[in-house]
Amino acid sequence: MAIGWIIMVLWMGGLCLQLVGGKYARLGLLLMGMGIGGFAVFWLLLGGVHVYW
Repeated sequence: MAIGWIIMVLWMGGLCLQLVGGKYARLGLLLMGMGIGGFAVFWLLLGGVHVYW
């Protein structure tokens, strides 16, 4: 599951940037949002394919 790893790395990177704070906090939020959004889309697609079959 390469997609899962990419999403996890994005989310963890965002979390680290949040902890660093300052001007990187907003970028961290964006990365976390991308990670969570990507996971949600991936899960919906996976669920949709499963239901379709």
